[in-house]
Amino acid sequence: MKTHLKACITGSSVEVFEYGKPIIYGETRKSNKTSVLATKCQTNEFSRIISTYRTKSNIRRLISSNSYQWHKQDGTSFLPVFGTFTFADNVKDITQANKRYTDFIKRLNYVTFEAKVAKLQYLNIVEFQKRGAVHYHTLFFNLPYIDRIYDTFLDTWGNGWTKVDGLKNTDHVSAYVTKYLTKNGRDERLDGKKAFFTSRSLIRPTILNNEQSVLSLLKGINQCTTEYETYRREYQDYSGQTVTYNRFKFDDFVCAKKLLGG
Repeated sequence: MKTHLKACITGSSVEVFEYGKPIIYGETRKSNKTSVLATKCQTNEFSRIISTYRTKSNIRRLISSNSYQWHKQDGTSFLPVFGTFTFADNVKDITQANKRYTDFIKRLNYVTFEAKVAKLQYLNIVEFQKRGAVHYHTLFFNLPYIDRIYDTFLDTWGNGWTKVDGLKNTDHVSAYVTKYLTKNGRDERLDGKKAFFTSRSLIRPTILNNEQSVLSLLKGINQCTTEYETYRREYQDYSGQTVTYNRFKFDDFVCAKKLLGG
């Protein structure tokens, strides 16, 4: 299937991408060998930069889709909670570190929900400290109120040190979390490993690859009576083609959902 348009609905935002050349879905995309950018893409360094860009985009969209979308019994939204988890011992092996982190999530789930069923919704970023040790930055989307939360995190983590922050703005949440990714490209120590992972039940962004569906979405936006912010820019993607990017940000999540008939 060929299309010049793609849309991504995440929380209260709608992103629309218009490509100068048609994008092919369901087939292997041929690279433009004459493109300087495509040639650069063959190098490890540039590939890591592209990988980091995609990772940041995926994380940003997951955060937008899930922040304030998980509700308490009284109908109010959970406040996103950001935690950092550090090992006291110098754990450098990602597999070993991830195992200990997963065990921590199981313990925290039991402490907060008093159940062995996985209910915590989270996104976790893997980072290396200067000393080489693995540590984690985790955003919780439905963490219930915990009295003396720092002490609870510290005791439940049980591997070293913790830090905790409450975050109140979706855009600030995204910027705060993605800054922990390597700025100059993906860390080579993460090659073949996941730079981030999530709970299984997170809300995923809605992707529209059908050109007619995107046009219908844009028509709905133009007819929308609710106020929204817009942002537009043009750039060249890694293959060298021009992409026009439009972002429509609504005041609440309901407006964006209505555009999809939700």
